[in-house]
Amino acid sequence: MHTLLAAVIVLCAACGRIGFDDLATPCERAWLTKPNISPPVLIGPGSAPFLSADGLTLYLSNARDVQSAVRASLDEPFGAPTAVASINTPTASEIHFTHSQDGLEGFLSANRSGGYDIWYSTRPSPDVDWPVFTVLPELSSTVDDYNAILSPDERIAYLVTKDSPAGAGLTDMWIATRPDRDAPFGTPSLLSELATANEEASPSLSAGARVLVFTSDRAGSVGGLDIWYATRDGDAEPFGPPRPVPIVNSLARDYTGFLRSDGCELIFASNRGGGDDELFISRVSL
Repeated sequence: MHTLLAAVIVLCAACGRIGFDDLATPCERAWLTKPNISPPVLIGPGSAPFLSADGLTLYLSNARDVQSAVRASLDEPFGAPTAVASINTPTASEIHFTHSQDGLEGFLSANRSGGYDIWYSTRPSPDVDWPVFTVLPELSSTVDDYNAILSPDERIAYLVTKDSPAGAGLTDMWIATRPDRDAPFGTPSLLSELATANEEASPSLSAGARVLVFTSDRAGSVGGLDIWYATRDGDAEPFGPPRPVPIVNSLARDYTGFLRSDGCELIFASNRGGGDDELFISRVSL
């Protein structure tokens, strides 16, 4: 992992209390002003992307399974994806997978017990397969729950629910906190400053927790579902008014955006090709 990015991840819990400019990567600072985003480039079939902290392993959903693809460096393309046998099952749909920065906690969206729930697994090392996943009760409810992802300091889980009676719209983003990794998450609360009567889903955070990328069809979207982002002054502050991500949105469905930890790459799914969903990547700079 790059030295600067590692420092951001270790210190991000303090981002709201010490000078952010001392911690943020150049790309993350760009999101706080006006990011320069390159035109999207096709990666291949899939949706629901997630990048490992070092940016070298890409997880995606394809044909009801979780797959992974790797690259040798950040400047090279990803290789062909392969199914992750320790995550997938033969009868259920596994549609979204993420893990902690150190690769030891895994969060899976799957309908193994009927509706979609958040499933959870831990492992002693990133070099071994994931053991059996079990439902994480504090992040699962009687409605569909999915898109769970940890904040960089591992104390906050962001997730999405569909048709929740306590929500604001069809799908909503929620947060649940815990004091440390060994404690359970508390009851999720609505991410109210970004909630509308429309759809909000697929949250993704920068390493400094100052930039949140998400999917929405709120007013101002150009093609139904679009990729939006919101920023904030500190990691404990509410997010400000969101804006559509420049360049990447189209008249087609653009969704499940994932921001690399340092903010320098955005990967998202789209059906702009007229057929099945495909993944695209854009670079970000000052």
